[in-house]
Amino acid sequence: MRRTHYVYRAYDEHGLLLYVGCTGSPRQRHDHHRSQSAWFPYAVRFVTAGPYAADEAFALEAEVIERESPFFNTSRAEVGVKVQRHAFVRRHLQDRRRTDPSLWEDFERFCSVHREAQAEAERRYPTVDHHASYLQARNRLDRVAAEAAA
Repeated sequence: MRRTHYVYRAYDEHGLLLYVGCTGSPRQRHDHHRSQSAWFPYAVRFVTAGPYAADEAFALEAEVIERESPFFNTSRAEVGVKVQRHAFVRRHLQDRRRTDPSLWEDFERFCSVHREAQAEAERRYPTVDHHASYLQARNRLDRVAAEAAA
């Protein structure tokens, strides 16, 4: 079995676990996170383990996420919420298409209906704001550190 995958963890300056991931291309994945991930500016330390066989790495990643609860990983429950949102928007647009076929001919109107459906889906199926929960934890640690230094 070829060992081509790595499991990595990203930590902030306080040692808070920001993110856990799995990849066969660590450098490319790092570059992608640098340009796309909300947590990347907070990351000061990366720990990489491996190499593992791909199935071992994916299993380890899932285990670590479940056990260590990184701030910015999406849980299975949240993936389910995103699927519910997508299904709601799709059903809503299909229903509107049946009742108002001309909607598809007016792009601005379609976009408006789509935005309304997305807003309703977000209201019905809320998710955790990872960024806000991380900043709350970080602020608590900053206060503790300031009190200890005083």
